[in-house]
Amino acid sequence: RTECEDQGPVYSSNEINACKSLVIDEREESFISTRVWATNFTIMKDDSNNAMLVYNHPVYSSVRENYEQEQELIMFLGKRWIIISTNDLIDYTNKKHYGDLRRYLAKHFHGGWSDYQVAFFSEPVVTDTPNDAMTPVGLSWVLASPKISNENQFADANSGVQSLLLCTNCHDKTNPCFYEGIC
Repeated sequence: RTECEDQGPVYSSNEINACKSLVIDEREESFISTRVWATNFTIMKDDSNNAMLVYNHPVYSSVRENYEQEQELIMFLGKRWIIISTNDLIDYTNKKHYGDLRRYLAKHFHGGWSDYQVAFFSEPVVTDTPNDAMTPVGLSWVLASPKISNENQFADANSGVQSLLLCTNCHDKTNPCFYEGIC
């Protein structure tokens, strides 16, 4: 992360690509709600095959290609990471003139103005703390409050979940593999 006087923190492409794929730690519970959630996520690619970014952080998808099928996303909203189904991006599913999902996320999605329903929120990610990173690895999670029309959801602190995301990129120094090289 680079600090600039005239703008906010800027992350390098190495930091963005430091964790290309995530998995739910099998020693903990999977994300549990009214549906079964994916357990593996990879960085979504934009039309130029670069990391898809929302609020300058990568978007993780439960599918590797064909982004138009239903999928789960992990993305950053500015203070917290969220887990959401593409079927719960209400603006996107109701107004097909946005084009494909990647175009919608890049050009139309806004954390405060878009209509969407979150399933899970991460703990807050505060600047200049250990949680201030390009990935949701190691963060704690809570259920989102129920969606009420025309109101923002909030993280329900009384509904914590035991799920934990791990980076599955093996690297000798930044993320060493265990179990004889198997992440």
